[in-house]
Amino acid sequence: MAAFRLVWRLRADGVQRDVRLTSDEKVVCIYEATTGRASENREGPIVEQLERSLDESAADGLGVGCHSRHDFDMYERLKGKGLFLNAWTVDTVDMARQLWLRGFDSITTDQPDVLLAGFGR
Repeated sequence: MAAFRLVWRLRADGVQRDVRLTSDEKVVCIYEATTGRASENREGPIVEQLERSLDESAADGLGVGCHSRHDFDMYERLKGKGLFLNAWTVDTVDMARQLWLRGFDSITTDQPDVLLAGFGR
């Protein structure tokens, strides 16, 4: 709860919390669906597969992990299709600015004070 109070005190636009229902119907706050990662493979699907999956599912948005390898051309194509784009976890003003300039709709960060200050808020 301290993290939630901090976000509101900083006047950030929002806060994210992952909540899941366990098999015995208990509510827990946990990011992963299980306590162990199924795979450490960080390679994403090829662009064509991703675009096809988004089209077939009638998705209205996409969240992408922030790392050193970005396909900004792909993001611009997806944005051109009207998709809502969210980037996570972005903790530097420089990367946040790059994503914002490329049309991302929201950014998830562990450093809201740093990003808000970097954008003059």
